[in-house]
Amino acid sequence: MMRNSQTPETICLVSPYRRWIDLYCQILAGNRSVTHQHIETEKQLQEHIQSTQHNSLFSDNPFYHLSFNKPALLSQSIKLNTAAIFLSINQMSYAQIKSLSKLQITIKDMQYPSRSDLQTVIHHFAKQRKTSCSFNHLLQEHSSNIDDILEACERQYLLSLDLQNNEKTAIYHSSPNGFRIAEFIYREDPSAIKRILDRLDPQQMTSAYWLIVKQLGVFSQSPELTSAELMQISPLRSLHTIIKTWYSRHRKKITQYRQMCIQIEEKMKGSKGPDLEQLIMFLFLSMGRSNG
Repeated sequence: MMRNSQTPETICLVSPYRRWIDLYCQILAGNRSVTHQHIETEKQLQEHIQSTQHNSLFSDNPFYHLSFNKPALLSQSIKLNTAAIFLSINQMSYAQIKSLSKLQITIKDMQYPSRSDLQTVIHHFAKQRKTSCSFNHLLQEHSSNIDDILEACERQYLLSLDLQNNEKTAIYHSSPNGFRIAEFIYREDPSAIKRILDRLDPQQMTSAYWLIVKQLGVFSQSPELTSAELMQISPLRSLHTIIKTWYSRHRKKITQYRQMCIQIEEKMKGSKGPDLEQLIMFLFLSMGRSNG
């Protein structure tokens, strides 16, 4: 749910797709920050209300995005008329959605997205990145899982920033926007990774993280990397040898790295613990250490 001076309606997002919800909130919030909190109990809801009850709708305070697992708690938060927040939930039945609609709020249900919904998501992604890149072909290459499509969009967007075609081959720019972190991970160069991380803003670091997640997924698929899999990880054939060498050294730790990703994504959902940037940095540096 969201209320603010620019968009005075109330919006409830129903979707299992975490990245789509985050993107939707960011688009609607504009340049203002969005603070996420996961609510599991009534006590947590009351604590949140007490901490924000003095905030004005017209102040510079951030939007709050509250996510719920229990429809009853979500309904209660709407009735309490809390201000300047988004509400989201993974799943709701038709009857539960119909019950919420009686409260005269706008409900965006993306549990079972249509093709037009997916095209809208891609449009939102391009709008947020201020890019003219076309991502529509990704709808044919992926299932209807919005998170998978957004990861593919993120990867193609990063490639569009970091790859430059010349007469011979594609080369990387040296710009510190996060894409080169993958290269230095496979070169096992922690000092270079650290130098890039020090120059990244949180959004760039998160983009780099989703790229690494995609590559870890490729690594976990088979005991030996095929040429097609190597192309998914990097379009630069010059890197394929060092990637295969890295994989032979780190193969037994792939599961451990993916467990770190679970912790990172729990943090993205609002769980307590170390800062998100610290967790991502720890993953990158762990993967980039020599394991030979």
